Amino acid sequence: MNAPFSIPDTKPEIGNRLASLAIDYLFSLIITGIMTVPFFIQLINEGFSHFGKKIFPFNFTLFLYIIAGSVIGKAIYLCKDSFNGRSIAKRIFKFQVLDSKTGQVASPMKCLFRNAPTFLWIVELVMALVNPEKRLGDLMASTRLAMYTPETMPQPAIKISQIILTFLCALAFLSLLYGLMLTPFLIISNIAH
Repeated sequence: MNAPFSIPDTKPEIGNRLASLAIDYLFSLIITGIMTVPFFIQLINEGFSHFGKKIFPFNFTLFLYIIAGSVIGKAIYLCKDSFNGRSIAKRIFKFQVLDSKTGQVASPMKCLFRNAPTFLWIVELVMALVNPEKRLGDLMASTRLAMYTPETMPQPAIKISQIILTFLCALAFLSLLYGLMLTPFLIISNIAH
């Protein structure tokens, strides 16, 4: 095991912290949009082609593509910090996610746990305003946000196998979550038919 390092004392500025959150979220929307918008457009076109008719056939396959695109897009977002604790926005603002206990770069799995509560975005936003270096996900994963200091913080080699495993865990978690959310609607639609 590596020797612990002192965690840098420089704290992220609140403005940069909020900008980082916004940029990461924007990238998430773009990725999810790229994966889902073409299917939404096709679904809407099919809806207009049946406009005014008594029977509207629902294209369940397109619906599943939209859900799959959403799951993959959100999984990418949850794993955004997997490359040495730094997402695209964190690279722009020179931030890095660190393990609070060891002071080292957070592992991809810790970063996944850290990003899991982003579903509670309003809580995450308020916590980031109160304390720019710790939000709800940081408390859950024992991580914190610090300024990126490569000269004092050794950067571990990127382990692709860990990142792939983390991404697969995110996909499994989100598939289960989406499945639980959609089950009542699927039951109702089967009863209606």
